[in-house]
Amino acid sequence: MFMQPHAVGMDRLDQGSAPRATRPRGTGRSHGWIHCGCWAAMGTLVVIVRRGLLLACVTGSVLAQSPPQMFLRIAGPAPSRIESESLHTGLLVCSNAVAGLAYRIQSRTDLGSGGAWGNVRVYHATALRVAVDLLAMDSALTTTRVPAGAFQMGDSLGDGFANENPAHTVSLGALEADRFEVYGALWSEVRAWALSRGYDFDGPGLAVDPLAPVTAVSWYDCVKWCNARSEKNGLVPAYYLEAGRTNVYRSGRVDLTSDCVAWESVGYRLPTEAEWERLARGGADGFRFPWTNVLTIAHTQANYVSRTNEAYDLGPTRGYHPAFQGKPAPVGTFPPNGYGLYDAAGNVWEWCWDWFSHTYYASSPDDNPRGPAAGSARVARGNSYYNVGFYARCAYRNFWAPTNRFEDFGFRCVRTQP
Repeated sequence: MFMQPHAVGMDRLDQGSAPRATRPRGTGRSHGWIHCGCWAAMGTLVVIVRRGLLLACVTGSVLAQSPPQMFLRIAGPAPSRIESESLHTGLLVCSNAVAGLAYRIQSRTDLGSGGAWGNVRVYHATALRVAVDLLAMDSALTTTRVPAGAFQMGDSLGDGFANENPAHTVSLGALEADRFEVYGALWSEVRAWALSRGYDFDGPGLAVDPLAPVTAVSWYDCVKWCNARSEKNGLVPAYYLEAGRTNVYRSGRVDLTSDCVAWESVGYRLPTEAEWERLARGGADGFRFPWTNVLTIAHTQANYVSRTNEAYDLGPTRGYHPAFQGKPAPVGTFPPNGYGLYDAAGNVWEWCWDWFSHTYYASSPDDNPRGPAAGSARVARGNSYYNVGFYARCAYRNFWAPTNRFEDFGFRCVRTQP
């Protein structure tokens, strides 16, 4: 059973890093299945994917729509029936599949006459009842592309710490970013592959649900895991042990420098602090949080600790999020920002590449800043289920030693666009 964190974790530390969760480990929780009762003739089923939920409908009918969304269908040699879907995990369960036969998951962004279905994934049924993990697919469901451009970095509203200033304009290259924080099932799959090929990690990671973000991971483990994910997917890794970039970083705790990173590689890596903030802002400057319709925060928008100290915290519910009670929410639970990223505020802190410096903004370059050359703490951004809304601001800069494996720290991956 999970124990509640001590209330000190809800307090703000002046000019310092945010309080972190140090709860004892516990057992995970399971999600029940929600019966859909829909099936499709001719082996084809259309579903709408929106905000991490799967909404099923029979081919030909259309549900109420709001972006972002994607239509999916499962096509095969025999009629299939959707049996159920998991509210948060993204698992679609079909029955009446014929074992050994191939089924195709296809997608399109609309059902108009001008669109066309494209293959997303082909899978072979292993039994009558098959569960397909949609989040594990390498598709537009899981990543977003952000073109090169400039944005305003730092605290332009004047309600943060001195280390968030001065606000300044930063130009960055094009990125492909994971929409979701790295979740337990993906972490475990890549980690198992990596361990069999000479990688090592400080710990196994922790996830309260296969589709909840992995936590209790050190900065070093995140970087090595990014390399493993790249190699597993046939991509050139981003991190190396030396400036010559000959030996891939797979083992131990190594304080890599910027010239050990193949920034031009399309392999997976942690975002720089500037990349993270641009992604979190979702294409709009001058806002406090990742959403741009209001400058306030509430539990309908993020998994965090609500309190009355901040005037912009308007949550009718206070304390931990009532649905998650001091635990991470499954990825995709809350609405995405303008770039389609989920949980850029709250849920878990996300490790970034950079070393931290209180005064870095005063001298950082305008183009592709990558942090100080050295330091004792790495940057983490985004806030967590354990901290208050003040820390969920896009401009807030958290920092901890890279060895720490807190139970509210995770990460997400980016790739340099080719």
